[in-house]
Amino acid sequence: MLDTTPTSLTLHDLAQLVDAAELKYALDEKSESIRLGFGMDHYRDQDGDAHVAIRLSLDDNGTFLSIDAPWLYHLSQAAHRTSFIKALAEVNYSIKLVQFGYDPGDQEEVRACMQLYLVDVKPSPEFIKFYAVELARKVDYCHRLLGPVFAEGKPALKALRARRMRPIEAPPSDKPDQSDDDCRSGEAA
Repeated sequence: MLDTTPTSLTLHDLAQLVDAAELKYALDEKSESIRLGFGMDHYRDQDGDAHVAIRLSLDDNGTFLSIDAPWLYHLSQAAHRTSFIKALAEVNYSIKLVQFGYDPGDQEEVRACMQLYLVDVKPSPEFIKFYAVELARKVDYCHRLLGPVFAEGKPALKALRARRMRPIEAPPSDKPDQSDDDCRSGEAA
Protein backbone atom coordinates (compact mmCIF):
# COMPACT_ATOMS: atom_id res chain seq x y z
CA MET A 1 0.00 0.00 0.00
CA LEU A 2 1.20 3.51 -0.76
CA ASP A 3 2.24 5.65 2.13
CA THR A 4 0.41 8.94 1.68
CA THR A 5 1.44 10.57 4.90
CA PRO A 6 1.33 14.31 4.38
CA THR A 7 4.33 16.41 5.21
CA SER A 8 3.48 19.06 7.76
CA LEU A 9 5.17 22.46 7.72
CA THR A 10 4.96 25.40 10.06
CA LEU A 11 5.11 29.02 8.98
CA HIS A 12 8.62 29.25 10.40
CA ASP A 13 9.69 26.13 8.47
CA LEU A 14 8.37 27.80 5.33
CA ALA A 15 10.21 31.03 6.15
CA GLN A 16 13.47 29.08 6.52
CA LEU A 17 12.93 27.51 3.08
CA VAL A 18 12.22 30.91 1.50
CA ASP A 19 15.29 32.34 3.20
CA ALA A 20 17.45 29.45 1.94
CA ALA A 21 16.04 30.05 -1.57
CA GLU A 22 17.50 33.58 -1.27
CA LEU A 23 14.17 35.29 -1.92
CA LYS A 24 13.38 38.60 -0.28
CA TYR A 25 10.26 38.25 1.82
CA ALA A 26 8.22 39.61 4.67
CA LEU A 27 6.85 37.30 7.33
CA ASP A 28 3.32 38.33 8.32
CA GLU A 29 2.52 36.38 11.48
CA LYS A 30 -0.85 38.11 11.86
CA SER A 31 -2.14 36.67 8.57
CA GLU A 32 0.12 33.60 8.92
CA SER A 33 1.68 34.16 5.52
CA ILE A 34 4.88 35.11 3.76
CA ARG A 35 4.84 37.88 1.18
CA LEU A 36 7.13 38.02 -1.83
CA GLY A 37 7.29 40.43 -4.74
CA PHE A 38 8.41 40.00 -8.32
CA GLY A 39 9.00 42.43 -11.16
CA MET A 40 6.82 41.94 -14.24
CA ASP A 41 7.25 42.58 -17.95
CA HIS A 42 3.54 42.97 -18.81
CA TYR A 43 1.37 42.95 -15.69
CA ARG A 44 0.86 46.21 -13.82
CA ASP A 45 -0.59 46.39 -10.34
CA GLN A 46 -3.30 48.85 -9.37
CA ASP A 47 -0.72 51.58 -8.83
CA GLY A 48 0.66 51.02 -12.35
CA ASP A 49 3.86 49.38 -11.07
CA ALA A 50 5.39 46.43 -12.94
CA HIS A 51 5.13 44.28 -9.83
CA VAL A 52 3.12 41.35 -8.51
CA ALA A 53 2.72 40.40 -4.87
CA ILE A 54 2.88 36.68 -4.10
CA ARG A 55 1.66 35.23 -0.82
CA LEU A 56 2.65 31.85 0.62
CA SER A 57 0.51 30.29 3.31
CA LEU A 58 -0.17 26.90 4.82
CA ASP A 59 -3.57 25.28 5.18
CA ASP A 60 -4.87 22.14 6.88
CA ASN A 61 -2.22 22.02 9.59
CA GLY A 62 0.62 22.62 7.14
CA THR A 63 -0.26 19.87 4.67
CA PHE A 64 -1.30 22.25 1.86
CA LEU A 65 0.96 24.99 0.53
CA SER A 66 -1.05 27.81 -0.99
CA ILE A 67 0.75 30.22 -3.29
CA ASP A 68 -1.41 33.03 -4.53
CA ALA A 69 -1.27 36.43 -6.17
CA PRO A 70 -4.09 38.37 -4.53
CA TRP A 71 -5.84 41.44 -5.90
CA LEU A 72 -4.71 41.08 -9.51
CA TYR A 73 -7.92 42.67 -10.75
CA HIS A 74 -11.16 43.99 -9.28
CA LEU A 75 -14.01 42.42 -11.23
CA SER A 76 -16.18 45.49 -10.60
CA GLN A 77 -13.70 47.53 -12.68
CA ALA A 78 -13.83 45.26 -15.74
CA ALA A 79 -15.16 46.83 -18.95
CA HIS A 80 -17.58 43.91 -19.38
CA ARG A 81 -17.90 41.66 -16.34
CA THR A 82 -19.33 38.63 -18.16
CA SER A 83 -16.64 38.70 -20.84
CA PHE A 84 -13.91 38.84 -18.22
CA ILE A 85 -15.39 35.92 -16.27
CA LYS A 86 -15.54 33.92 -19.52
CA ALA A 87 -11.90 34.83 -20.23
CA LEU A 88 -10.91 33.65 -16.73
CA ALA A 89 -12.67 30.33 -17.36
CA GLU A 90 -10.97 29.88 -20.73
CA VAL A 91 -7.54 30.74 -19.33
CA ASN A 92 -8.11 28.24 -16.51
CA TYR A 93 -8.96 25.59 -19.08
CA SER A 94 -5.92 26.40 -21.21
CA ILE A 95 -3.12 26.69 -18.67
CA LYS A 96 -1.83 24.20 -16.16
CA LEU A 97 -0.96 24.47 -12.49
CA VAL A 98 -2.41 27.94 -11.86
CA GLN A 99 -6.08 28.78 -11.44
CA PHE A 100 -7.64 32.21 -11.64
CA GLY A 101 -10.74 32.96 -9.64
CA TYR A 102 -12.66 35.69 -7.97
CA ASP A 103 -14.25 36.16 -4.60
CA PRO A 104 -17.67 37.79 -4.97
CA GLY A 105 -17.68 38.57 -1.24
CA ASP A 106 -14.32 40.33 -1.09
CA GLN A 107 -14.80 43.39 -3.31
CA GLU A 108 -14.78 41.01 -6.28
CA GLU A 109 -11.08 40.31 -5.95
CA VAL A 110 -9.52 38.32 -8.80
CA ARG A 111 -6.50 36.24 -7.85
CA ALA A 112 -4.25 33.54 -9.22
CA CYS A 113 -3.61 30.53 -7.04
CA MET A 114 -1.70 27.28 -6.76
CA GLN A 115 -2.44 24.75 -4.06
CA LEU A 116 0.14 22.05 -3.52
CA TYR A 117 -0.69 19.06 -1.35
CA LEU A 118 2.44 18.06 0.51
CA VAL A 119 2.04 14.28 0.41
CA ASP A 120 5.34 12.45 0.22
CA VAL A 121 7.01 15.78 -0.52
CA LYS A 122 9.71 17.35 1.56
CA PRO A 123 9.82 20.85 0.12
CA SER A 124 13.27 22.22 -0.57
CA PRO A 125 14.31 25.83 -1.12
CA GLU A 126 14.40 25.06 -4.86
CA PHE A 127 10.83 23.68 -4.69
CA ILE A 128 9.54 26.83 -3.00
CA LYS A 129 11.42 29.14 -5.38
CA PHE A 130 10.27 27.23 -8.49
CA TYR A 131 6.58 27.44 -7.61
CA ALA A 132 6.67 31.06 -6.41
CA VAL A 133 8.50 32.17 -9.56
CA GLU A 134 6.25 30.02 -11.75
CA LEU A 135 3.14 31.69 -10.34
CA ALA A 136 4.62 35.13 -11.04
CA ARG A 137 5.53 34.04 -14.60
CA LYS A 138 2.01 32.70 -15.21
CA VAL A 139 0.47 35.95 -13.94
CA ASP A 140 2.65 37.96 -16.32
CA TYR A 141 1.89 35.69 -19.28
CA CYS A 142 -1.84 35.49 -18.55
CA HIS A 143 -2.09 39.25 -18.21
CA ARG A 144 -1.30 39.38 -21.92
CA LEU A 145 -4.47 37.29 -22.40
CA LEU A 146 -6.70 38.74 -19.68
CA GLY A 147 -5.62 42.40 -19.62
CA PRO A 148 -7.22 43.36 -22.96
CA VAL A 149 -10.48 41.62 -22.02
CA PHE A 150 -10.47 43.39 -18.66
CA ALA A 151 -9.97 46.77 -20.34
CA GLU A 152 -12.07 46.33 -23.49
CA GLY A 153 -14.65 43.61 -22.84
CA LYS A 154 -16.42 41.62 -25.57
CA PRO A 155 -14.33 42.66 -28.60
CA ALA A 156 -11.12 41.63 -26.84
CA LEU A 157 -12.65 38.30 -25.75
CA LYS A 158 -13.66 37.57 -29.33
CA ALA A 159 -10.13 38.46 -30.51
CA LEU A 160 -8.62 36.25 -27.80
CA ARG A 161 -10.71 33.33 -28.97
CA ALA A 162 -9.71 34.00 -32.58
CA ARG A 163 -6.06 33.74 -31.48
CA ARG A 164 -6.86 30.42 -29.73
CA MET A 165 -5.77 31.68 -26.31
CA ARG A 166 -2.43 33.00 -27.53
CA PRO A 167 -0.98 36.40 -26.56
CA ILE A 168 -2.08 39.54 -28.34
CA GLU A 169 0.97 39.62 -30.63
CA ALA A 170 -0.07 36.22 -32.06
CA PRO A 171 -1.94 36.40 -35.37
CA PRO A 172 -5.51 35.11 -35.53
CA SER A 173 -5.82 31.39 -36.17
CA ASP A 174 -6.58 30.34 -39.73
CA LYS A 175 -9.21 27.92 -38.38
CA PRO A 176 -12.79 29.19 -38.15
CA ASP A 177 -13.84 30.32 -34.68
CA GLN A 178 -16.16 27.65 -33.29
CA SER A 179 -16.60 29.43 -29.97
CA ASP A 180 -18.60 32.50 -30.92
CA ASP A 181 -19.40 34.52 -27.80
CA ASP A 182 -23.05 35.06 -28.74
CA CYS A 183 -23.66 31.40 -29.66
CA ARG A 184 -22.15 29.91 -26.49
CA SER A 185 -23.72 32.23 -24.00
CA GLY A 186 -27.14 32.68 -25.59
CA GLU A 187 -26.72 36.44 -25.44
CA ALA A 188 -28.12 38.69 -28.13
CA ALA A 189 -25.57 40.37 -30.37
